[in-house]
This record gives sequence, C-alpha cells and structure tokens, in this order.
Amino acid sequence: MNAAVLIFSVAFYLSILFGIAAYIDRKQVVADILSSNPYVYSLGLAVYCTGWTYFGSIGRASTGHLDFLTIYLGPTLVAVLMPVVYRKMLRISKALKITTISDFITTRYGKGIFIGNLVAGLTVLGIIPYIALQIRAISLGFQTIHSPDGSIGHLTFWQDPALYLTALLGLFTVLFATRRIATAEKNAGLVVTIAFESLVKLAAFLLVGVFISYKAFGPGSDGFTAGIENYFSKYSPSEPDYFSWFSMLVLSALAFLMLPRQYEMGIVENDNEAQLFKASWLFPFYLFLINLFVIPIAAAGNKLLPDSNPDQYIISLPLYFNNETITLLTYIGGFSASTGMIIVSTAALSRMLSNNILIPAFLQNASLRRLISSENLLPVYTRRFSIIAILLLAFIYYRSLSDKYSLVSIGLISFAAVSQFAVSALGGMYWKQATKRGAIGGLVGGFVIWFYILLLPSLLSPEMMSSFHHNLDSLGLSFLSPLSFMGMTDIDPIGVAFFWSMLVNLSLYFWLSILDEPSLSEINQAEIFTGIFTYGASVEQSVAWKGSVKVRDVRQLLTRFLGEAQTHSIIRQFAYRYADISILDDSPADGRLVNYAEKSLSAVIGNSSARMLISSIAREEKVSLDEVVEILKESQELIRLNRELVRTHQQLQRATEELQKSNKKLREQEELKDEFLYTVTHELRTPLTAIKSLIEILVDNVDLPENLREHYLQTINRETDRISRLITQVLDLENFESGKHQLHIDETDPVELIRESIASMDEIIKQKNIRLSIDLPKLPKIWCDRDKITQVIINLLGNAIKYCNTEKGEIQISAYVFDNQLKINISDNGPGVRHELRQIIFEKFYQAPNQTIRKPKGSGLGLAICKKIIQLHRGRIWVEESDTLPGARFSFTIPLNYRHYD
Repeated sequence: MNAAVLIFSVAFYLSILFGIAAYIDRKQVVADILSSNPYVYSLGLAVYCTGWTYFGSIGRASTGHLDFLTIYLGPTLVAVLMPVVYRKMLRISKALKITTISDFITTRYGKGIFIGNLVAGLTVLGIIPYIALQIRAISLGFQTIHSPDGSIGHLTFWQDPALYLTALLGLFTVLFATRRIATAEKNAGLVVTIAFESLVKLAAFLLVGVFISYKAFGPGSDGFTAGIENYFSKYSPSEPDYFSWFSMLVLSALAFLMLPRQYEMGIVENDNEAQLFKASWLFPFYLFLINLFVIPIAAAGNKLLPDSNPDQYIISLPLYFNNETITLLTYIGGFSASTGMIIVSTAALSRMLSNNILIPAFLQNASLRRLISSENLLPVYTRRFSIIAILLLAFIYYRSLSDKYSLVSIGLISFAAVSQFAVSALGGMYWKQATKRGAIGGLVGGFVIWFYILLLPSLLSPEMMSSFHHNLDSLGLSFLSPLSFMGMTDIDPIGVAFFWSMLVNLSLYFWLSILDEPSLSEINQAEIFTGIFTYGASVEQSVAWKGSVKVRDVRQLLTRFLGEAQTHSIIRQFAYRYADISILDDSPADGRLVNYAEKSLSAVIGNSSARMLISSIAREEKVSLDEVVEILKESQELIRLNRELVRTHQQLQRATEELQKSNKKLREQEELKDEFLYTVTHELRTPLTAIKSLIEILVDNVDLPENLREHYLQTINRETDRISRLITQVLDLENFESGKHQLHIDETDPVELIRESIASMDEIIKQKNIRLSIDLPKLPKIWCDRDKITQVIINLLGNAIKYCNTEKGEIQISAYVFDNQLKINISDNGPGVRHELRQIIFEKFYQAPNQTIRKPKGSGLGLAICKKIIQLHRGRIWVEESDTLPGARFSFTIPLNYRHYD
C-alpha cells in the first residue's frame, strides 16, 4: 500500500479525534449528557483493550495457548464485583478529591511526600514499557502494510514514522488533557474521544474477523470448526500450566484496578455510582466481542502465513487476500486501540509526576519556583512537561529494548508492576492497622523482585545475562538467577515474578505494619478509608482539622495556585453551603473552610502538595482518632437531621398543597351550592308565580268560560307536579348522601325495562320528530331496583332529547353484556360534552357554564342522582364522545351477579 495513503488516513483519523474533543469541550450541554451516559462510561473503560489486545492476543493464541483469555477474565471478575470493591474505591476517591492511584495510596498513609514520590516513580517505571508496546504495535503495523516483504529494512531514528505519530499524540494529550487543570473539572472531550475509539477498534476487529474467517475457512476449505482445530490445536501444549493460568487471572484483575488509565477513566471521570451497574455487564460483553475472532485469525495465520510475525497476522492476512480497504480499516482499528491507551496513560502518569514529584519539588525549592511566572500555571506546565518526558522515555524504550519481547510479554511486565500497588491500596481500604512503613516496605520489596526477574533481563544483553547466570551457578546460587528464580524453571517468568513479588510485598506489608506504630494522621485516614460506607457523605462535610489561620491567608493561597476566578468561585460555593460561617478576610478561618480549601487544592495539585501548602500557612494542632470519629459522627448526625428537616418540610409542603386543594374545592362547592340554591329558588318561584297568577284570574273572574277555566286548572296541576318533582329530587339526593335510601332489589328483564322507559318518552320523541334507533339483543336478567334504573334511563334519555339536533334529531340506545356486566349506552347527535367537563357534570349542584355546549334547564341534580343510583348498584356511569353519532354517549354498567346492597 502506498505510504502516502496510509499517512493521510492516519492523519485524517487523528483530525477526527481532535474534532470530537474540541466539539465536546465547546458544547457544555452535550458534554454533560454524554459524560453522564453509562454507555459512554463503559466504552471509556474499554481503553483497557490496547494494541496488546488487537495484535498481541492473536500472536499468543497462534502458539496454541489459551491463556491470553485470562487477561480478560480477570477484569470480567472485577467488573461483576464493581458495585462492591470498585464502588468503595470510587466513594473514597470522590469524597477526598483523589485523582490518581498514587494520591489514593499517599492519602491513606498520611499524605507524606516520600510515599507519593515512590508510588509515582514506580508507576512510571512500570508503565513506560507498556506505552512503548503501543508505539511498537503502531510501527510494526505501518511497516507490515507499507512493506509486506520486509524490504523497508531498519529505520533510523528520524525515519521511523512512530516518532511523528508519538509527537502528534503528545500534542493531542497536551491540548485536551491539560486544558482544565486549574478548574479540576471532568474532561468530557477526552472521555467521549476514548469512547469513540473503543467503538472504532471493536468495529474494525469484528469486520476483519468476519472477513478472515470467511476467506480462510469459508466455501472450498475444510470447514470452519475443522479448519480452526487443524491449525490451532496442533500448537497446543501437552499439559495446561494451571499455575500460570491462575497467576495471570489474579494479575490481570489487580492490574485492572491499579492501571493509571483505568483509574483515570473508571474513577476520575465517573459521573455517578449508578454507571457502575451498567458497566458491570456491558464492559465484560465488550471484552467478549473483541476476543470473538482471536482464535480464528490465529488459526488462519498459522494456516496461510506460518512464517510471518504472529503479532501481525491481523494485518498480514488482509494483505494476503489483496484487500487494501480491509487492511487499512484494520490498521486504523489497531491504531485506535494503541492511541487510546497512550493518550489516557500519558495523561494519568503526567498527573502523578506533576502532583507527587514535580510540584512538591517546586514548592520546596525557591530557585525552581522562579522558573515559572505565576504559580497558578505550575500544574499546567509540570503536567505538559511530564507528558513530553513520558512519551520521550517510551519512545526511547521502544527503539532500544522493545524488540526483545513479544507484545504480550511487554504488557505482562507492566501488569506485574502495577499489580504491586494492589497490596497497599486494597489493604488500606479494609485493614485499619496498615501503616506507611508497611506500605513502603511492601512496595519496595515487590518492585525489587519484579525488576530483578522481569526488567533486568531486558536491560542486559543476552551475553551479559548468560554470564551472570553462569557466575551464580558456579557459586551454587543458580536459584537466585532471574532465569531460574527459586528453581522454578518450568513456569513462565511472568508467573514466577508475580508470585514472588506479591509474596514479598504482602509479607513486608503485614510484618512491618504489625511492628510499626501508625501516626495520628494514618489512624485518621484509616478510619475514613475503612468506614467510608458507614460515614458516607459525612466524610465530605466533616472537619478533621484544628489550628489557627486567617481567611485572608486561605484566600491568598488558593489564588496563588488556582487563580482569581476559580478562588472566587470556590469561596462563593463554600459560603452558599455554610451560610453561618464568616468569610471576611480578617476573620479566623473555620476548620471547614480550611478543609474545603485543601480538598479543592488536592483535586488540582494532589493531596501531598495540598497538605504541604496548608501546613505552610497555618499552625495546625494534632487531631486524635477519637476526635476524628466524633467529628464524623457529628457530621452524620447533622446530615441525618438535615434529611429529617427536608423530609418534614416536604411533608408540610404536601399537607399545605392538600389543604389548598381542599379549600379550593370547598370554595367551588360553596359557589356551586349558592348557584344551586339560586336555581332551586328560581325553579320554585317560576311555577309558584304562575300558580298565583292563575288563581288570581280564577278568583277575580268568576264568569270565565268553562273551557278556559279547565285549561287554567290543568296548568296549575302541572306546575304543582313540577314543584313536587323538584322537592322529591332534593330529598332523594339528601337520602342518597346520608345513606338513608334503600334499594328494592328484584330480578328484572333489562330489555323489558328499557322498552318501558322508552315508551314513557315516546310521545315527546314523536313530537320533536327525533329518529330513535334501538339495538337490544337477548339479554340475561339482572338484579336491580327497577324503579331507580328506570329513573336513570329516563333522565339520560330526557337529556338526549333536550340536546340532540333540533332539526334532524337522532338518538341511539343499545345494551349488551361484557365482562360479567350489563352495559347500556344512550347516544345523541347534539353538541356533545367537552372533555374537561366529563367528570364534573355528575357532581351535585353542577350546571354547565356554557349554554352552547350543554345548559340543563333543570336544577342540575339529575345526573348527580343518576350517579348515586348506579354507584349503589356497584356500577359505573360516564360520558364520552360517541363513535356512531357526532354528539355525546352516556353509558352505565350494572354487575350481573348483583343480589343485594349491604
């Protein structure tokens, strides 16, 4: 493939990464949404899958060993336990503003400068080979594509494309991993970019896996399963090495917890603990997918390219099949896997070097401080210097030593190194008696064994290593040789180194801790670390500090290292949280302010440096364990009381809202009652007035014609009946409300009841020329109060007659059985009932406020009475839009098995 095409493709891909990071950094809303997304978080954790995964696993599998799977089974076990172990680590880190694994260990053991220097230095020593591995993977891939026959030869320092790619990655890391140091904010741009790279490498790996599997074991071959078995199993060792399997399983699990890049993406960039639950299954699923085609690709390489570099099978095979597009996409996937690790690891290591080594050195040395114009730029400059130094060291290691080992071997060397931190980190989370001396002793002892067995052989030439081995053998000390340490010659050196380094580490850690007396600071931190779930949020609000310092001094210290704007923001946030504490310059600084300031500094310059700075401005008194515990308990109690107050306030607020609703309803009822009384009075006055007038006419005109006298008397009779009905309705409603009314239940034929009700209204229907449609199939008999149900039907039919279309009125009546209930429907083609009125029209005293919609001419009691009657029958009544006519449909139901009303 043409080198220009390859270089352009890589440059284009890098420009996409730059674009994503820049866009996310500019769009705060998008950044907040994506950084809090559990899927983005899980994809960020997939930075674990590096060039080692992409290239090295296939190389290891080509030898017939399946132990490459342990590198993924270990993190899978950790992921399953994320809500337990990992969550405790996350809770501690967030509560104490810890941003690196070195700060995590340093904070637990008293925030001393020396232990911070030690952990940071050892981490760099262990991770540099790992970064070099990624650079080598990128370079080997480039050389394989550009010169498949190997004619490219040895590249000089300046000819090596890896140099320029490393420089570009350094530029990216400097631009996007150090932009927000002063504010200690989450780096959403970096997180989303890494998540994008995780998708790219997975998609590319699955694509090339399907392609190679089809080409190598598809039609015309000896079959997929048989083909893989033929070209894979013959390389398998005769007996599995259970010791190495177990060692690498534990090694990978501990490395996953301690790797700086995993701490960066899993702890520092975590938005909330809920993300862990999604990641506990999504991350293992990702690991499963990215290993799905490792064995098929390894078997295909053994079959078709037995003389090629197994680490490059994934690129060599698409070239073998003359598919440049797949080859290019595969390389971009591998490039993505390697660059993601380089960027995040470099960013995390630079923070370690800056916080634990460079910044403390500047603070302790006045001549060094003069090199920087403003102290608030110190974290930025030291971080950027660290990035350049780390990448330069990694590139030098790649050029000098990395070709001595396979990609897998280099990765395991780094895993064995970082796993040493697990003893002091995890031990400090669960064992209160652990001390700084024990942690230092364990780390030094473990790293000495690691360096002696694994790193020393890579630094010495084969001749020098052989001579050293023979010299020890001649002295009868061959068991001390790195090549046969303690006589374990039949076990992989990684397993040997891990076993002995961890044994020495654990032994010294426990032995020295038991012999040592922890300082008050260590005791205090041990109480917090081991009891983080007990004390919870009170850790953040507790004040384990006593001393004297002015607010002015605290403000000036923050301004020196965080800048004016950030200091103002921090003080304002503190004042908002603790309104009762004075923040005037001349006031004595409250312990909570000092504590808050130290944590704010810790997030930017590390716990050791923050402790050093606070100590430089304040006369601090020692705080005993009892005082710390008492402070934590007080904070817990304050939080509990605060929650109780919030809960009580919420209850009072709900009660107030309920009272307001009740008052509103009472006012509405009062208004409705007033309107009802007015309506009833009006309804009574109208017939009474008519009766009085007619009686006066009859009294004053004794000689009225007989027919006119008869007409007046009939009118008086009708108006009297009208008054009687109104009084009856009012009394019925009162009886229903008070529970005095009793139903008279009998077995009734519903068809007969409905037809009788219609017959009573037949004359009015004919007079108004209303078209009546009846749909009454054969229905079972029901138990009901016949008179009351007749009253309901007549009332609903009467309303339909009133409101149906005045020119072409139409009413439909139907009844049927469903769900063991009789349902009766009465529909009309009138103006209908608005949706918002469909509930309240059944309330007593209600009359529709809009005459064009539905303005009853009666008292407004008819539907209320109907509702009470149906409820007494344990049924339901409602109104809805008719689906057969343009108006309303009133429906009610009566249970078929109703016998009596209790």
